Amino acid sequence: MLPNEKELISLIPEKNYRDLRFIQEEIKKSGHTSYLIGGSVRDLLLNHIPDEYDLTTSLHPNGVKSLFKRVIETGIKHGTVTVLIKDCSYEITTFRTESKYSDGRHPDSIEFGTSLSEDILRRDFTMNAIALDLLDEVLIDEHNGISDIQNKIIRTIGNPVDRFSEDGLRPIRAIRFHSTLGFTIDEQTYSAIHKTREITSKISRERFHDELMKILKTPSPLNGLKELLRHNFFSLFWGVDEIEADCMTALMKLPRIQSSELSLRIAYLFFHLLEDTKKIETVLRNLKFSNERIKIANFSIPYFSKISENLWSSENIKHDFSNYLQTFGKNSVREGIKYFSELANLMENSRFSSEITNKLNSILERNEPLLLSDLSLNGNDLKLNFPDLDKKEYGTALKSCLDLVLNDPEKNQKEELITFLRKKGF
Repeated sequence: MLPNEKELISLIPEKNYRDLRFIQEEIKKSGHTSYLIGGSVRDLLLNHIPDEYDLTTSLHPNGVKSLFKRVIETGIKHGTVTVLIKDCSYEITTFRTESKYSDGRHPDSIEFGTSLSEDILRRDFTMNAIALDLLDEVLIDEHNGISDIQNKIIRTIGNPVDRFSEDGLRPIRAIRFHSTLGFTIDEQTYSAIHKTREITSKISRERFHDELMKILKTPSPLNGLKELLRHNFFSLFWGVDEIEADCMTALMKLPRIQSSELSLRIAYLFFHLLEDTKKIETVLRNLKFSNERIKIANFSIPYFSKISENLWSSENIKHDFSNYLQTFGKNSVREGIKYFSELANLMENSRFSSEITNKLNSILERNEPLLLSDLSLNGNDLKLNFPDLDKKEYGTALKSCLDLVLNDPEKNQKEELITFLRKKGF
């Protein structure tokens, strides 16, 4: 049973509730109406505290601007401004109707000043088209959105082919809600996903990236990923033709990676989709992933290969950890411990994961040398003791010393390292 209006409103944190009431009261004083709408109302009906709050109003955007002190013109030509109250932001959009969408993403023209009912008609899914008046404590549900939430169904408003043809992002959003909410996509709505695939191909890679990230952040992203693969949506945006044909078994492990650093999930997903380092980097760049995430992917791929063949062990973890810190910086110690612990989880052996974590913590407790900067020998020492050594060889010499010291920390003595290098022929 879903909560009533009073129960819904009681879920809103006091700070946000005061702000939202203030906004609605100011708009009402100006002779206009406003409503909380969209994902925030849906979340409240699901007994969740929303991350953000959007409102819709009969007041034109310039009118909204005149009422509040701090306003950002987020998308004023589309009727949207953002009101800032202390450290919170609230997006407010004027009631509008829209013409056809020639580019499959944005309406060709917009008309302001229509009714709430007309404004609701332009929205994507019934569950996102429920309005809440906080002042009168009234829910407005003209498309059975509450019933669909109760039955956990994702259904478009009106004809799904029409809705998806207007905006090619909507099929991806349907899949994302399927994954994040655990709802079932209505049969007609689901059928329209493939029928409008050509429209979806028009959306930007950035928008696909954003939806993919929201799927990957969920505790169990597998269902959303399966649907993206089933409809061949990845291939629309990643810029390479081949895909690993039988990747579902491998993807079953993906939900186990509970990394707060999403990059490990991303790397693991694309490793099993493509299994080709160069193609993976191309795909990640095409999908607008950051350089840092691409760096983690490249660093991780050799481990995934070893894990898939059950070849990774804890014997070289100190060398692995040293490489991690040299790649990502000496301030990434905590992230490094978590990273290797989560890699170990992929071995499906909790004892192995604990062993890795304990070994790394022990290394840190003993303050063992891990980086070139931890060596008792530096470039000036090389210049003094090996005057004929080409400076281009300094890095190789110091790396040899670090390998020695990683295996035996007691050998991190300047004279011992100089003797070691001489024996090595430097």
